[in-house]
Amino acid sequence: MVKRRNGIGMGKNHRINCHNCQHYFVTWVPAQPHGCRTMGFRSYHLPSTVVYQNSGCDCNAFEPKKRNPPTKIDRKKPNGR
Repeated sequence: MVKRRNGIGMGKNHRINCHNCQHYFVTWVPAQPHGCRTMGFRSYHLPSTVVYQNSGCDCNAFEPKKRNPPTKIDRKKPNGR
């Protein structure tokens, strides 16, 4: 099992989902639709797959996206009609 920078262990069958990483971006270039800001490249395949194919290790740059908690919507009460 490989230990990543954030301390979460990765098993053989676990794949990093770049869509949940804050460094992932969509390039809008059909030949290279996926990109990684930290690694500095664009690719046809997900960046984590390219990193694994070239290094044999899982991507160490993965950081989960920072999500804002859902906001509470103030709804007006109906007039009782």
